[in-house]
Amino acid sequence: MQAAIAKAMEKELPYESLARQAFETSEHTVNDAIANSIANTALLIGAKLIVNFTQTGNSTRRISKARPCCPIISVTNNRKTALRLALNWGVYSVLIKTNMPDFIEEMEVLALKCARDSGIEAGSPIIIAGGTPTGAGKTNFMRIVNVNAIKDLD
Repeated sequence: MQAAIAKAMEKELPYESLARQAFETSEHTVNDAIANSIANTALLIGAKLIVNFTQTGNSTRRISKARPCCPIISVTNNRKTALRLALNWGVYSVLIKTNMPDFIEEMEVLALKCARDSGIEAGSPIIIAGGTPTGAGKTNFMRIVNVNAIKDLD
């Protein structure tokens, strides 16, 4: 019953004004603007998922504050970060046991796997965000991709 109520309410949330309010109450940094852009883009394109690569969790918290219209998967190799992010709105953490990917293409492969594991349908748009080179405080890209079918990988 709670899940049904939550789904019904999420359809009614004013996502655009929530994102604007999140930016207005932020420090107005470039990182805040990027997080707000990610949330707005998700709304505009009907994204089904945001996959954010983070080491500290700060970028994921900023995106969560903007209340995007879809869930956020936060990929990190830091256990403490993964656990802390569980307390944020709409965030699901994925803890990887290797180093963070260095290249956008590596992040895209991992993001598509996360999307498929989450049940996102083939053809659905997702947003991938992170930074290259990897490191704290370096979120500098947002990429929009469509989830491919498993057979597309052959």
